[in-house]
Amino acid sequence: MTTCSIPFQFDLSPHSSGLPEDLWLAEAVHCREIVKEQWSVEDAELPADLGSLSITLRSSGLQGWSLYGHVSTIPVHLAVRRGRATASVAGPTQAACSEAVAALRKLLPEATEVEGRIQLTVWASGDRGPEAHDRSIDVPPWKDIAHNYSAATRTELDRLMRLESPSALAGHLILWHGLPGTGKTWALRALGYEWRSWCELHYVSEPEVFLGDASAYMLQVCLDKDRGDYDYDYQEGDDEEQDKWRLIVLEDAGEMLSVDAKERVGQALGRLLNLTDGLLGQGARVLVLITTNEELGHLHPAVQRPGRCAAVVSFDRLAPDEADSWLTRQGEAGELKARTLAELYGRLSGAAVPREERSVGFVLTH
Repeated sequence: MTTCSIPFQFDLSPHSSGLPEDLWLAEAVHCREIVKEQWSVEDAELPADLGSLSITLRSSGLQGWSLYGHVSTIPVHLAVRRGRATASVAGPTQAACSEAVAALRKLLPEATEVEGRIQLTVWASGDRGPEAHDRSIDVPPWKDIAHNYSAATRTELDRLMRLESPSALAGHLILWHGLPGTGKTWALRALGYEWRSWCELHYVSEPEVFLGDASAYMLQVCLDKDRGDYDYDYQEGDDEEQDKWRLIVLEDAGEMLSVDAKERVGQALGRLLNLTDGLLGQGARVLVLITTNEELGHLHPAVQRPGRCAAVVSFDRLAPDEADSWLTRQGEAGELKARTLAELYGRLSGAAVPREERSVGFVLTH
């Protein structure tokens, strides 16, 4: 919890999209202390009994709602957006502000983490521009699926899974490539679980639109924030950055990284490189992970430049001995053949696995 005194600018016109926050700011500038807290919520709606909260103005939008009001006499701005609550309060003392925040937290209890599930934000084009849809998905811990990968693939993935901060990465682009059915999507689920403490998973359903001519899509996905425009908690010299990083996933996007990408998809490659290695990516707290079935030699050399890619992971078939060990663990006899993960599971079920099959990606559950 941090307090600060900073000059505010606000717009009280009736056309202001942030009118509840503007009204709160107009009152907050006369207070001694300002406190802001954020937390995840399970239920985005307030209960019928508001307790000591009185609402002056509430505004709703596509991604959530915000309100301006008072807890007793303490002015508050409360916003709930995509499963996350942000409370900003102003008062004469920190104690008074803390009591007001506690009252708001009681109205919107913090969500409890469910083992084996994380929040996934799916981005898609809508009538009014890019829209975000949050879903809760089942994810496996890395230790539970590591045996599904070849030794070389497992070594590279293990290094990524153990990261506790992006500071150890050499770049902001992660590239996973390999045959269909080698487990890229399941590894991605596990990565979301292992990084959940410091990184959010954002899945772009239309990579070609995200990297297309309309730059608003990319900016919205990369720079859109759960908090408002005012960072009340910031103090010069703070070492801890508050917002989580975003891992933006572009699945099966190999055609945008190919040697002839410019001829095939225009400037998409240039926009991607600017996002991960150019001015746009500076300070954006964004990592981009691209999966592709293309062979590494077919990809544009600019993508593979040292210092640009934080990791390049090749998803290979399990070698004959690895595949036989996998089958033995499942109670099946080995056959001394290199196999993809999909082929191994097909062997267990007795179903034929197509040679080429585009992965659907995440299975979303409400």
